[in-house]
Amino acid sequence: MSVPGVVGVGVADRSGRPVILVMLTHVTPEAKALPEQLEGYPVSVEVTGEATAFGTDYRG
Repeated sequence: MSVPGVVGVGVADRSGRPVILVMLTHVTPEAKALPEQLEGYPVSVEVTGEATAFGTDYRG
């Protein structure tokens, strides 16, 4: 999703119902204009901050 401020998109469970989750670094005018639904699924927007990818060889 090429909307300024969007760092991730996924599927989440809200009260037993699937929603499209849009994660933002910060709220932008473009993010405020996101639809409330997409292909019949509710859109949930959360400000999460920056996202950092970790390698797959993590050994905790």
